Amino acid sequence: MYKVSIFLRPPPIHICKENAIFILPQTMLFFFFCLIIQLHLRLKLKNNFMHRNLILLVLIFSSLMIYSQEESTSTIRLNKNSVYGSINAGYHGDEFGYGPGITYERQLVQFKKSYLYAQISWDYWLLWGLSANSFTMNAAYILGGKSAHLELDLGIEYSFECDDSYSSFCNDNDKFKLLANAAFRYQKPGKGLILRAGVGTKALVFVSIGSSF
Repeated sequence: MYKVSIFLRPPPIHICKENAIFILPQTMLFFFFCLIIQLHLRLKLKNNFMHRNLILLVLIFSSLMIYSQEESTSTIRLNKNSVYGSINAGYHGDEFGYGPGITYERQLVQFKKSYLYAQISWDYWLLWGLSANSFTMNAAYILGGKSAHLELDLGIEYSFECDDSYSSFCNDNDKFKLLANAAFRYQKPGKGLILRAGVGTKALVFVSIGSSF
């Protein structure tokens, strides 16, 4: 008679908010299968064919668990930094106008299927006989786990107007106001291209194109 000892190494456990609920049951099942095989060996079953099949089953099950854990921890997310240009159209104060803008944003928090970004923007408005500059700071909440996202913005805008007939003259019509925007956003996880289109209080309509990194 002989005694056989087998030492099975459990798969690595990667605990995070997104996949802990799936990994822990897998690890518990792994140890359950290890317990079964140890019991069979301690009972000294004479059927070596059963031993080999049971060991093979445990090894296959362990490999599948390790693969699934690696897949779950390698999820690609949206890039943390973005820069894009916009074309805005709408009412700025009492005047209808249009103009370009540029925005930089930084990712603050990642949730399971959403993100929170901070945005800073500069926009230039062409109005009737006037021009205006506006600076905004937003918090942007982006929903969606794939390439199509809903973006909801909330922030504050500071703006001032200038008389085009006197290039050095800007009046005292500067003001702060709250703003809110809603946009459709196309951005693939891990890719650079960003496309946006939406409506809001900052601009009646706007479209944007840019890149993330």
